[in-house]
Amino acid sequence: MSAPPRGEDWVHEIKFDGYRLLAVVADRKAELFTRAANDWSERFKPLCAAFAKLKVSSAVIDGEVVHLADDGAFSFHGLQNALSTTKLDRVRYYAFDLLTSMASTYVRDFSPSARLCSEK
Repeated sequence: MSAPPRGEDWVHEIKFDGYRLLAVVADRKAELFTRAANDWSERFKPLCAAFAKLKVSSAVIDGEVVHLADDGAFSFHGLQNALSTTKLDRVRYYAFDLLTSMASTYVRDFSPSARLCSEK
C-alpha cells in the first residue's frame, strides 16, 4: 500500500513508540501502572509529581510514556536509555483517555467513542 486509506470511514492515529501506562491520581498522590498492573511509579517520579498537582481528587488517565528525540520523533531506544540513566528530561506522557475523574471543575467526556465522534 503506497498511501493510507482515505474517507470518513477511516480513523488514523499517531503511532507512539513507548510504554502504555495508566496514571492513577488520588488525594494528591499519583502512581503509574503498566497493562500487567506493574507499578512503574519509581521509574517515572517526575511524571508522578506532575500528575499529583492536578486539581482533581481522583482520576485514572490512559496514555503512553515516550521519549522525544532531538528532531521531535519518538524514540523507544531513547526511552530505554532514559530509564537506565534516569535522565528523564525528554520523557513525555501523552494522555489518550480520561477513564474516570472526580474533578473539582467540569470535565469533558473523553471516552474513545466520544473522542472519535468529535473528530469527525
